[in-house]
Amino acid sequence: MRAQYVWLGTSSAFAVHVTLAAAVGGALAQLPDRPVKLASAALFAAGAILLLRGRSETVDATSFELTPAFWPACSAGFVAVFVSEWGDLSQLTTANLAAHNGAVPTGIGAYLAL
Repeated sequence: MRAQYVWLGTSSAFAVHVTLAAAVGGALAQLPDRPVKLASAALFAAGAILLLRGRSETVDATSFELTPAFWPACSAGFVAVFVSEWGDLSQLTTANLAAHNGAVPTGIGAYLAL
C-alpha cells in the first residue's frame, strides 16, 4: 500500500480520537471531581485486568492485498489505528488533561504529539 495513503488514514484516526478525548475531558470538567476520579481509577483497573488476562495476537502481513488504490489503503490505516487506540493511555491522558487545561489547547497539543 502507498505510504501516503496509509499515513492519511492513520492521521485521520488520531484526529478523531483526540477530538473525542478532548470533548469528553471538557465535559468531565463540569462534573464533581471525586466521582470522576473514582470512575477514572475504575477504568484504569479494568484496563489493567483485561491486559493481564488478554493474549498477544499477531497479524499475518501477507493476508493484506497490496494495492495502490487510495480508499483501501486509507481505510485500512484508519481502521487499524481507530480500533486499536480505544481506551489507550494516550486517549485517557488526553481526556484528563482536557478536563484540567481546556479541550482546545489540549486537543491541538495531543494531535501534534501523535
